[in-house]
Amino acid sequence: MRAGPGRAGSPALPSRPHDELGPFLEGVHGQPVAPADLDRLLADERRAFDAGAQRPIWLCVGICPDLRGDTDYWARSDWAPWVRVVLPDSWLVREYWLVRQLWRALPEDPSTRPSPLVDLLVRKAKLLPVKEVERVRRWSRRNDPHYDSARDRFSIWGNIVAEDLFDMLAPENRQRCQQVADELVKLDQRAQLYGIT
Repeated sequence: MRAGPGRAGSPALPSRPHDELGPFLEGVHGQPVAPADLDRLLADERRAFDAGAQRPIWLCVGICPDLRGDTDYWARSDWAPWVRVVLPDSWLVREYWLVRQLWRALPEDPSTRPSPLVDLLVRKAKLLPVKEVERVRRWSRRNDPHYDSARDRFSIWGNIVAEDLFDMLAPENRQRCQQVADELVKLDQRAQLYGIT
């Protein structure tokens, strides 16, 4: 996943190809990407790797704690190994990170925000704790004379609530992912990219 217009740099956590990467790419490039095209892309990448092609960066998959590949999550080979680890019980960390990154990827001018990105952000923001979102919303209404609920909801979701929750949970998650990554780097390159079979 690569950030489009807006404030984000390159995101670096595994993404779901059909539910997240497809809408992201459509929002950034303005054209939908069919799920079958995404599936073909990963299959072609694996075939090219197996055929001995040389590339500086490979499209690869998330790695589960048992070192098997998880094709429901895509990553890049140039990301640190711990980043590519997908822990089944820490999915909220990734979701909070994604809300934050989507907010950063939105153009600052609301009139130029691509609807696939907005739709994806709204869908992911539903996973934020309602109590925390309401607390920040109330604070914003009291303290910001220019508060606009329609405009400022994106900032509340991504810049405040998701940012805080991610920052709170990320250190422990990284430590747990690093333990898996320490085992992953002992494997051959194919297993590091696509998991053990």
